[in-house]
Amino acid sequence: MAIASPALYVFTAGNPDARQHLAETVLHPIDRPRVVKHLGEGKTAELEGRSSDGRLYAWGALPTENLIRVWTGLSEGDHVLVYYEGTYHLATRVTEKLHNAALAEDLWSIGPAGTTWEYMYFLDAPKSVNIKSSALSYLEMPEKPQGFMRIASALEPIRNAYGSVDEFVTHLVAGPDGFAPEPRPASTPTSLAQVVDSFAEATRGSGLDYGEQHRQLVVRLLASLLTRPFVILTGLSGSGKSQLALKLGQWFGNERYSVVAVRPDWTGPEAMLGYEDLLQPPPRPWVVGEVLKLSLRAASDPSRPYLLLLDEMNLAHVERYFADFLSGMESDEPVIPNLVEQEGSWRMADAQENRLRVPRNLFVVGTVNVDETTYMFSPKVLDRANTIEFRVRSEDLKNAGGKPEAISEADLGPLESLVTAALDTNWHLEHQPAATPQYEAAVTRLHQTLTEVGWEFGYRTYHDMLRFAAFASAMGIGSWQQILDLQLLQKVLPRLNGSRRRLEPALSRLGRFCQDLAVDDKVKDEPTKVFMPNEQDLPSPLLPQSYDKIRRMHRLLVANQFASFAE
Repeated sequence: MAIASPALYVFTAGNPDARQHLAETVLHPIDRPRVVKHLGEGKTAELEGRSSDGRLYAWGALPTENLIRVWTGLSEGDHVLVYYEGTYHLATRVTEKLHNAALAEDLWSIGPAGTTWEYMYFLDAPKSVNIKSSALSYLEMPEKPQGFMRIASALEPIRNAYGSVDEFVTHLVAGPDGFAPEPRPASTPTSLAQVVDSFAEATRGSGLDYGEQHRQLVVRLLASLLTRPFVILTGLSGSGKSQLALKLGQWFGNERYSVVAVRPDWTGPEAMLGYEDLLQPPPRPWVVGEVLKLSLRAASDPSRPYLLLLDEMNLAHVERYFADFLSGMESDEPVIPNLVEQEGSWRMADAQENRLRVPRNLFVVGTVNVDETTYMFSPKVLDRANTIEFRVRSEDLKNAGGKPEAISEADLGPLESLVTAALDTNWHLEHQPAATPQYEAAVTRLHQTLTEVGWEFGYRTYHDMLRFAAFASAMGIGSWQQILDLQLLQKVLPRLNGSRRRLEPALSRLGRFCQDLAVDDKVKDEPTKVFMPNEQDLPSPLLPQSYDKIRRMHRLLVANQFASFAE
């Protein structure tokens, strides 16, 4: 019996929501536990075995009569091309198809009319194509494919020109001159340590130099953003907070960052998410600010990193304007209005979904200055960020030779490595540092000592501390004690504030913990004396940066009867 030749299919990702789905389950592999939960360990392992890289990729069709008909004709081994914005971007093959609404809803949520993309097909690891659809018109390939479709008209021209669909796709991936592919920047896999070196070198070359702490600051910023895409930079005015974030945006690319100055009159989510102009007749235009414009650009370009710099973030009450956006980042629920620009006006897109998820390739950095005109952050905000304090040492003043110059956009390799790591929720599990058991035990002891004084942290903070450790280790911080020092400094201490009666027991225990990870508040070798950080000038604490901060906070507490992380 003759074996049927592979067919050729196309699916499109023409709107931002579909592009986000593409990023989550095709451009990047699916988190394995999400599949195991619905298909079981055995079936998941079978699907992994059919993929050339042993990972899971999938797409799906809605339960409409036409799409079900196309899906029914789909077979294992058929070729699939991915199309959007006038270009075929990817080529892959079907490894299996299945009908599973529960798994589809878990992966892509609910679509129109309460349905989801339940007619699923798993795919092999996709290969880059980057071929304009117009370049394939001589093969009777559609110039503007729609939805999910089988390419029947092109099969005969393809066989005549290349012998088979297999050979045709091989040529597509290779990019022969006959297809006139667009030039694409070279992309090579880049380790996270190389990413750090590249950005650190670029910033130093621009004239931005933080002295001995320069590379560590770069690691702290990048590892924090990969851990959770929201970072707070605080410290003395003029200490280089905004400059480091600005340089990161320039490194991402001129069209992929925005600097937005927070205004004191930001009292609601409209400043971040825009609003509909109710004074205009339907279909009403939207008033769209720079934050929403950047978010929509990031949603339409999920394989590249984007940076939003909120400057002077605490000039307004952060919870009033940032709560909806922050909640969307945390819950992955759609909060971004799905808008398109038409003839100079922004209007709701003609799409199935009115709202989009906050793009996972959008990183948010907020700078903070503390004076009488600013507001404090709530625990809700601090718990969802790493807070990095900038301090200026006397010996580093010589590095401030003038205003730093702009830096050039990075090569594609480092940028893709950042996005890939950020989107992989299991990255820290698959790249655990060798000293993970010791680090986890120390974090548990830290939780125990804070529990005694009512300042313990929750599951989110524990997860973030483990994830940060994996990224920081991969970026070149070799000691788990150094990483623990940074996480105590960035995740735990920023939450502490209050009166002396409330705060001093915590600072006492944490100061003692910094000495040798002890879970008590007694001076070493003097069990009857309570450890007072401002009185204990330790020569070599195990966690020196955190201990220095704790001593400063304790001195302010003794002097003013109140202290917080922000000095």
